[in-house]
Amino acid sequence: MLGASLGCALLLLGSPHLFALIVPWLIGSGTLLFAMSPLITKRLAHVDHAHRARRWGLFVGVFVVAIYGGYFGAGMGILLLAVMALSLPFEIQELQGLRSVLSLIINVIAAAIFIFRGHLIVDAVYMFLIGTFIGGWLGAMLILRLSPNVVRVVIIVVGAVTTIRLAITA
Repeated sequence: MLGASLGCALLLLGSPHLFALIVPWLIGSGTLLFAMSPLITKRLAHVDHAHRARRWGLFVGVFVVAIYGGYFGAGMGILLLAVMALSLPFEIQELQGLRSVLSLIINVIAAAIFIFRGHLIVDAVYMFLIGTFIGGWLGAMLILRLSPNVVRVVIIVVGAVTTIRLAITA
């Protein structure tokens, strides 16, 4: 909750120009971290998942991603998956469920702050929530049917294309 609130404050206090410059770097970094997570995980294989460093990595990582989510929600799922892939011993399908719950919490907090501050139109938020719910439900069904490698490739390709497109238009 604190991370999402801090991200909202940064967005409300920052300039639109700074936002346009930062966003491609945020998405690109998240995509790169997600793409590299299998290699990093192999390097950390000797460290038990119950080790304090992995737990702290998870807590700090989710906090930083929550700041990102409050500032700019798009691509937040890739970052959450990357942090959890490095910290937890689960397959991507299991991580996807955790990602959905964390994303929901972060987005609800950010939406509430923006509505309270008068920066969102409530009717638009309702439509966004409905679309997010339907998309999340359909996405979860699709992920359960695809192999983890296919899901990983799709996420990396979407992240890379989004990064390039935003960098070109910034």
